[in-house]
Amino acid sequence: MAPRLPKRTPSLTTDMDTRYTCVSFDCPCSELEELDLDEHVNRSTWTCIECNCPVSVDMANDWGEKCTVYRYQAQQLKKRDYIYKGNNLDVAVEVTGSNATDVEGRWYFALAGHKFEFVEPDRYYNCLPTGHHVR
Repeated sequence: MAPRLPKRTPSLTTDMDTRYTCVSFDCPCSELEELDLDEHVNRSTWTCIECNCPVSVDMANDWGEKCTVYRYQAQQLKKRDYIYKGNNLDVAVEVTGSNATDVEGRWYFALAGHKFEFVEPDRYYNCLPTGHHVR
C-alpha cells in the first residue's frame, strides 16, 4: 500500500490574473508599473519579495468582468470582508464567519447565502481591498 501524502492546501489559480503591483510606497518595487510573478511575488504568501507587503492582483475573466483583489488566508479574513468565489467576478460574497475550531487543522468559514465549511486555515481567497488588511 502506498504511503498517504499529507493534505496540501489548495493553491489559487493565476489564470485570470492580469497584473500584480506592490502596495508599499516605500518599496523599490512600487516604482514598477507591474511586478513579474516569478521575480517579485512570493506565491506562498502573495506578498512582495522586497518588502513583504501584500501584492494587489488585477483580475479579468472571460466575460470581461474585472476587479482588483488581495489574497488572504481564511484565518486572516474577518466578518464583513468580501471575497470572490470561482470565476464570478461580478458579485463578491460577504464573509459571515471565520474562526478557529476544535476540528483538528480546520478553520470555520462561512459566507452569506452559502453553507459554512471547514477549510484549511492557510487556504487563500481573492479578497476585495479593505482598510484593515493593508499595512
